[in-house]
Amino acid sequence: MPFFGHKTRRERDWEEVRSSAQDDLVGLGEDIRALDVDIEMPGVSPEAKQRYEQALQAYQRASEIFDRARAPEDLASVSETLEEGRFAMACAKALME
Repeated sequence: MPFFGHKTRRERDWEEVRSSAQDDLVGLGEDIRALDVDIEMPGVSPEAKQRYEQALQAYQRASEIFDRARAPEDLASVSETLEEGRFAMACAKALME
């Protein structure tokens, strides 16, 4: 039993893992916002737009999973989903170059 004001190791681990997942989530969100205007420009390929949409959907799914997570193991699927989103963003950027 922890002393009043002291966190257990599990609580500290949870906060650390949650903070890291949140940083990753914010990073993908910023990446998506940075490409938002460019993706709407004339001449952008449909495939680039599709990849951008995939990234946006992955971000939204990861955000929902993050909000429901109650333990570190719940965040594994956040990481997997964010990886899908980062890959889709990389593809969209490559297609736009």
